[in-house]
Amino acid sequence: MLKLTHENYHSPEANKFYMSVSGFKELDTAHGGCEARAVAKLKGEWEDDEKKAFLVGSYVHSWNESPEAFKKFCKENEKSIYKKNGGMYADFEQADRMIYKLKNDELVTKVREGEKEVIMTAQLFGVWWKIMIDIYNPAMKSFTDLITEQEPNKASLSFTIIFYRWRFMRRLNGLSGNRKNTFLRTLYQLAKRTHRTLQ
Repeated sequence: MLKLTHENYHSPEANKFYMSVSGFKELDTAHGGCEARAVAKLKGEWEDDEKKAFLVGSYVHSWNESPEAFKKFCKENEKSIYKKNGGMYADFEQADRMIYKLKNDELVTKVREGEKEVIMTAQLFGVWWKIMIDIYNPAMKSFTDLITEQEPNKASLSFTIIFYRWRFMRRLNGLSGNRKNTFLRTLYQLAKRTHRTLQ
């Protein structure tokens, strides 16, 4: 069994061994996925044009993880972050503005309490799954998802924070069939209403 670390979590080897939410969506046509493309990516025969967006997300997530992880990430990706004149590329300047707002928002400061970038694995439906939880707080019985995203047809990036409480998860486990689907739809609508977006 492949042991996951922050260094190999996004590697082709890890993606072949473990299923993930993003991996599932890449296979599922209902989420805009394509099975042939997903398999080709796992074989190294296809590469998406989303490297910059992935790097910007990783930039913010490495800051969330720790000062040491952030420094290491910036050093390893220096040519992608900085221009020859020493200035930052526009997307990373925007990411720095996100980080500034994350540092100075009282609500965000509260929900960012806890362990950062925690890797967990579990076997579900006969398949091994992986997840990296952005902020895991057992004391508050919560986890927080930090999402960087580029809005369609816009050059600007936004940052969304969604805070989950375990009571929803416990309730979900006690439901089945149509009641579970109804609860999931309700939970989705609640998340949409209560998420915090910083632009």
